[in-house]
Amino acid sequence: MPISYLAQTPGYASWHPLARSVEYLCNGQQSSQPGIMEGGSSCSQRRGLDFFFQSHGQKVRRFSNPRIDVVSFQSFNSYLASAIGSTTYSFSVRLGCFFTAIPHSGIKVKAGLLMPEEYQCHLRYTIHKKFSQPECPRTDVFYVDPEGKYLPTVVEAVRQGIATEGLSWFQRFSEMPEVLRTLMEDDETNEGTWGFGAKPSPARNLYTGYVALSLGETQIATEHLRQAALSPSYTCFRERIEAVLSRLK
Repeated sequence: MPISYLAQTPGYASWHPLARSVEYLCNGQQSSQPGIMEGGSSCSQRRGLDFFFQSHGQKVRRFSNPRIDVVSFQSFNSYLASAIGSTTYSFSVRLGCFFTAIPHSGIKVKAGLLMPEEYQCHLRYTIHKKFSQPECPRTDVFYVDPEGKYLPTVVEAVRQGIATEGLSWFQRFSEMPEVLRTLMEDDETNEGTWGFGAKPSPARNLYTGYVALSLGETQIATEHLRQAALSPSYTCFRERIEAVLSRLK
């Protein structure tokens, strides 16, 4: 499957910054073509990896009401790389969905837009590699050796992971009823969606309450927001939550 496949993937159009980022990984330089180009030596690919991590902020975002989607490439410093048996060229790929209806604090704003980090997202997901790397058996780490021999395999694996399971995951949570169902019924799992807390944690109650409210499910919203308002974790939001509960009476 050619690397340019990502440009033909449904939903790709709103992710052009991601294409550019992966293009730097593939070629070590920006192409004049809108898609992702094949080719590039290991040396130039490694230069591309360095440039990507240094200049692209390691993340891209997609803004669509009522959520913000995040793709984050997380690299490792020398200490952490040594601890997990990896290298500073290696990285993890994590996804996040941030819902603007849920109260938040500490989120950066740029040009009037919220800019959440992946770890600040309400729903999170990790792209796991589907091939073996004896040097680093952890499936959540894409190992890149100092010589760059793994880089073509890693780049293709990441591209496929984002283009298939990644975009499917984002599409799943573009439907707010599915978000509510997940919050009410599902358990966190390291192999699937996580980051929203165990049942009935304060985070789970807060998220469920506000997502239900956005869907007009007032009974569900009232039940969960009452629980969230009692939590010391959300004293900063208590006045706002109580105001909502007052309107729902």
